Amino acid sequence: MIVFDVQQELFKGGKRLSSAWLDRLARSIDQELSKSLQGMVSVAFVSSPRMRTLTKQYRGDDHVSDILTFPFVTPRRWKTGEMVGEILLCYPQIIKQAKINKINSRAETAFLLAHGILHLQGKTHSTQKKLADMIRLQKAILARAGMVYPV
Repeated sequence: MIVFDVQQELFKGGKRLSSAWLDRLARSIDQELSKSLQGMVSVAFVSSPRMRTLTKQYRGDDHVSDILTFPFVTPRRWKTGEMVGEILLCYPQIIKQAKINKINSRAETAFLLAHGILHLQGKTHSTQKKLADMIRLQKAILARAGMVYPV
């Protein structure tokens, strides 16, 4: 099962993602992908200005992304304890998208974490079909974890 190493020192109390919540999401990813992903994934939350800078630097786009994913290894069978990549999430953007989708920020965060893991596994959304496939998988992962995401 994936181990999420989440840097969430900025969050207090109820806003923190519990290890039980992260484990439930990781198990759902394994089940939906029909494989056991053994690697570790670093997850960090960044500010909107920082995300805009990183998005421009790494993607050439001048906007605030909700997520950036950086693979450290090629998509393959991950080894236990191996750091396989980093996922950067923009919490202010998560809040905005959660309001638009009429869901809580945890469901939006789970949706994006699943998205990042799919990227680390080599999936892309370079075409409309690939994007639709990724979104379908993300929603299926959340459903397995007992989280609701709009249809």
